[in-house]
Amino acid sequence: MRLSVLLLFLMTVLQLTAQNQAPWFIEMQTKRPNVWRIDSLYHSYYKSNNFVKTYETQTYKRWRRAVGHYIDNDGFYQEPDVAALLAQYKDQNSATQRSGNPWKLLGPQQVWNQNNQRHNDQVNVYSIAAAPSQPDIMFAGTEPGEIYKSSDAGLSWSCVSESLNTFGGIEAVAVAPGNANLVLAASHRLVLRSTDGGQSWSETLNIGSLNSRELLFHPTDDNIVWLASDNGLYQSLDGGVSWSIVLSQPTWDIKYKLNDPQTLYAITTVVGQKNLAFHKSVDSGLSWSINTGTDGWYSSSHPQREIFGGRIGLSPADPDLVYAYLIGDSKPGDIGYIGLFRSDDAGQNWAVTNGQIGGPFSPQTPNLAYGWPGWDYHQGYYNCA
Repeated sequence: MRLSVLLLFLMTVLQLTAQNQAPWFIEMQTKRPNVWRIDSLYHSYYKSNNFVKTYETQTYKRWRRAVGHYIDNDGFYQEPDVAALLAQYKDQNSATQRSGNPWKLLGPQQVWNQNNQRHNDQVNVYSIAAAPSQPDIMFAGTEPGEIYKSSDAGLSWSCVSESLNTFGGIEAVAVAPGNANLVLAASHRLVLRSTDGGQSWSETLNIGSLNSRELLFHPTDDNIVWLASDNGLYQSLDGGVSWSIVLSQPTWDIKYKLNDPQTLYAITTVVGQKNLAFHKSVDSGLSWSINTGTDGWYSSSHPQREIFGGRIGLSPADPDLVYAYLIGDSKPGDIGYIGLFRSDDAGQNWAVTNGQIGGPFSPQTPNLAYGWPGWDYHQGYYNCA
C-alpha cells in the first residue's frame, strides 16, 4: 500500500512539473510506463549528455528503486500483493531476530510534509546529533523537512517542528556542547535556532541558495558555530544568532581536529574548475591553507569531470588520521564515486585507499556510492556516513 502511494505521488509530481524535459523523463509520465524502455532512454540520454544531478534524476532514482522488484516479463510495473508483502516482511523480521541482529525500527514512523500535513512518504533521516552534555537527548532531521527529538537515547521520538515551514529536508542539526537546550537545524534555505530544547524555534539565516551541508559547534565553546553550505562557509560567534562568511566557495564539510580545537579541516569546491579542495586552518579559522592537487590530493583534468560533494572522517585513536570521501566523477563511468582518500599527517599528504581513482570497479575496487552493482546512478550523501 505504501509503495503504491509513493508511486502515485511520484507520477503526480511528474505530470505537474515536466515541460521540455529529456525523453526518458517524458516517458515516465505516460499512463503505463515501461520500465525497461525508460531505462534504455535514460542510458542513451546520458551517453550523449553530461550527467547533472537534478530533481528529475532524483525522481527517476526513487521511482526506479520503488518499482525494481515488481516488473513483469514485459517490463511493466506489476502491483504487488499486499498480503504477500506483509507476510514476507514478517518472515524477514523473524529471521533477523533469530540471527541475533540487534537492529529494529525506533522511529519516527509518522511523517509530515512541508505543509504540516501527515502523509505516507518515506522518512529518510538526513541528520542526527546527540547532546554532548546529556547524551540521552537527541535530535534528528528528516527529508520531508521535520525535526524530531528523543529524550531516551533514541528509543522514542516526537516531532518538534510541526508549526514550522522548513523549506525542505533538514540537512544538518547540532546541539551545543555545554547546553542541551541550544539546538541548531539547517535546511536548503534556513538556519533555525532553539534555546529551549526544540519547544520553539527562531530563524537566524534565510538564503535561497544555502543548501546546508554541516553544522558544527566548537568542542568547548557554545558561542562558536560553523555552517558548511553551497553558499560558502559561515561562522557564528554568538551561538548561531548571527552569521558571517569565512570562505566564499561551496563548502561540503567541516571538522575540528580531535585533539586540537585550533585546527579545522574543510572540503570545498574549486570554483570554475569542477574539482575539490582540502582546506586546513591552525588558528581557529582565521586563516586557511589549501590543497588542490598536490601531495596526493585529488584533482582531475578530464573535460567531463563532475563533483557532487565530500565528507571528512576522523579517528579518536589517531588524531592525525583524516579520511576524505569524495563524491563525483573524475571521468565518465565513475558513477559518483571518486574515492576514499587517507592522510596520516593531519591533511598534508594523501593517498587513495584502494589504489585508484574512480572506476573501473570490481569486487576488489568497489564503488561505494551506489546501492549495488548494476546501478547507473549514485547515492551521494546517502552512502556517506
